[in-house]
Amino acid sequence: MSRIPRLSAEQRADLVAYLDGELGDEEARAIEHTLSGSEVARHEVEMLGRTWDLLDTLPIASASTEFTAKTLASVKVETAPANFDWQPYARRGLIGLGWVSGLAAAGLIGFAAGHRWIPQADDVYVRDLPMLERLDAYRDVGSVEVLRELDAQNLPLRRGDLR
Repeated sequence: MSRIPRLSAEQRADLVAYLDGELGDEEARAIEHTLSGSEVARHEVEMLGRTWDLLDTLPIASASTEFTAKTLASVKVETAPANFDWQPYARRGLIGLGWVSGLAAAGLIGFAAGHRWIPQADDVYVRDLPMLERLDAYRDVGSVEVLRELDAQNLPLRRGDLR
């Protein structure tokens, strides 16, 4: 026994739209082509037609004016904006903003203090730059004793002698 293919939900929705006349010409032709080749689709259209016929036999219910008035009043009550108390939320927000501001200020002060008063390794080189520029000449001298002897002799030095 072979299985009969079932229609998908999308195909059923297309059939309903076809019966209601909501499809364009191209989609309607595609549905008609499907109906001509599928017994399942034809059966589905027949069942939908019977369902609508049964719905047409039911009496049309009408709501009383009292029911309509109560329903509209309840809808208005539900959609009316409630008095929103924003003060607790604003207070929490301001407290949080105060904490964040305080922590940011403390972080900036800490960074500035650390950057200013904690010596950096490069600061030593900047401070000793004149000596480092003449380091080769100082190495050629040999020892501090030689410099002291030269100083004791009071020899006139020209500016470029140690370079």
